Amino acid sequence: MKPLAGVRVVELANWIAAPAAGAVLADLGADVIKVEPPGGDPVRGFLRPAQVSGPAAEVDYPFTVSNRGKRSVELAINVEAGRAALLELVSSADVFLTNMLAYRLSRYGLEASNLQAVNPRLVVAQVSGYGSRGPDAHRPGYDITAFFARGGMIHTMTPPDGDAPKPPTGPGDHATGMALVAAILLGLRAVDKTGQGQVVDTSLLSMGIWTMGTMLAATLVDGRDSGRRSRSTEITALNNRYRTADDRWLYLTMPGGEKWPKLCEVLGVEDMVTDERFRDARARYRNMGLVVERLDKAFASKTRAEWGRILDDAGLVWGPVYSLTEVVADPQADALGLFPEIEHPTAGRFRTVGIPFEMEGADIGPSGPAPSVGEHSEEVFRELGWDETRLEEARLSGAFGRP
Repeated sequence: MKPLAGVRVVELANWIAAPAAGAVLADLGADVIKVEPPGGDPVRGFLRPAQVSGPAAEVDYPFTVSNRGKRSVELAINVEAGRAALLELVSSADVFLTNMLAYRLSRYGLEASNLQAVNPRLVVAQVSGYGSRGPDAHRPGYDITAFFARGGMIHTMTPPDGDAPKPPTGPGDHATGMALVAAILLGLRAVDKTGQGQVVDTSLLSMGIWTMGTMLAATLVDGRDSGRRSRSTEITALNNRYRTADDRWLYLTMPGGEKWPKLCEVLGVEDMVTDERFRDARARYRNMGLVVERLDKAFASKTRAEWGRILDDAGLVWGPVYSLTEVVADPQADALGLFPEIEHPTAGRFRTVGIPFEMEGADIGPSGPAPSVGEHSEEVFRELGWDETRLEEARLSGAFGRP
């Protein structure tokens, strides 16, 4: 069973957040038609390519993650014939998915009201940097600026005496895309119940603030910022990170202090249990610099793998700080099916990143590679009943790009 088989999505979107939502819908069985401008989505070829040779080098692997299983139509919506073709395509859809800002949608006559005049049961799904209303509704944004920076995450991760870290590319986009998937499913459910089209909306800022909700909750009440802490000023040694003998890092996360004696035992620093400077959580907090110094020395005596076995045997909660090469080799991730394979017509089979949930009895996962620009333009419009004459008229009018 493909849960969304029979659902058609028209995606007028670029970069990552909205296309990521489209990729999830495609994995669930929806027919996702990606409408690209002449030349294609600007994110094509923008991110780091895989260092491989031969036919495999031709695949845009980062683009594939957010665009696999879709069909691509190349349309120039700044041309009247291109806009008309888009509206005809929308009339056949269940969902219109976009990351175009409101003023740009208005410029092309693609406001929700106009789209739903063509298709009264349409779910219009919008994602933006800062939302659809308010003083910054027209402000462009990426996940680094709107999700990580403005949502408060970068600030909380910046040590008092250090530089603001540079976040990786895409996490905020993918999280926001998943929020949009949930909103789209909600909209489809509402259409099923009411027969009326719906408008659903999210933003990178909204998802950034929701993601930071646990830390923002107290600030909403007392108006105070959360403390930013270096390793030597953490509240507890049981929630800190340590470097091992092989120059790798591990994280301990054990709320409360009941595991302190066991940690001291496995690290061979039993004297710290009875030392007055470390006898309880308050004393350890006052002397955290000394605590970290002692634990650093202990952790530096063995590799991360060795400490992992010791900590596991002792029932202590820890996690390795993995590099990307370690993540893709993780047998636990593999067991969860998080790296499914895609069959490419020229490059053969390769692994990609799967969606983070399952449904018992459902066929969920990539159905094919990302399309080339405009690969399915004629196929899609033939399905709408266009004959060769109409296709040629569209070509000559510039609807499919430069005639």
